[in-house]
Amino acid sequence: MTGKRTRYSAEFKAKVALEALRGELTAAQLSAKHGIHQTMVGEWKRQATEGLAAVFSAKSVAVETAKASGVFGEVRGGGDGKGGRGGCRKAAREDRAVAGGTGPFFGQGVRSMSIERRRQMVEPEHPRLSIVRQCELASISRSGMYHRRVGETALNLTRMRLVDAQFLETPWYGSRQMVRHLRREGYGVWRKRVRRLMARMGLAPI
Repeated sequence: MTGKRTRYSAEFKAKVALEALRGELTAAQLSAKHGIHQTMVGEWKRQATEGLAAVFSAKSVAVETAKASGVFGEVRGGGDGKGGRGGCRKAAREDRAVAGGTGPFFGQGVRSMSIERRRQMVEPEHPRLSIVRQCELASISRSGMYHRRVGETALNLTRMRLVDAQFLETPWYGSRQMVRHLRREGYGVWRKRVRRLMARMGLAPI
């Protein structure tokens, strides 16, 4: 008599895959820790890697993703067609479209989890993925993560939200332009502080 095949939740697969990506434990150790076969560890890690690779895939993949979500017209019309600032804005939109998850792992699997669980998956000190990229992969708002950060004042959190919102519109803005933007909004701030806040958020101008 054949035993019933065990089905694992997307949340469990995500947990194991992220541990495998960290590389702190071997596949054998993860297998023993979670009571699963080593091949599952390798397969889930592969799916996670493919999902991450989709974020950095070619522009054609981004356009196909935008078409599938019904926003191709917005993406196509967002730029000025000359590769200037409009083109940067277009590229940012396309990047966000891909970040929604096109791979088999970071697609419906992660988005089926609760918001709180996805927030718990974000690692501020991750060696390869910034908070920005992790939030995009998990399909959660970055502003929600800022409230969880320890050591920032309420004023700095407000500044971070303003910087984040502006960066989505003008991803070519560096610390100098962000200082001007914050001052126009009534927040006097020095460039050094803005540079530090942008670094904490993982924001780098394109």
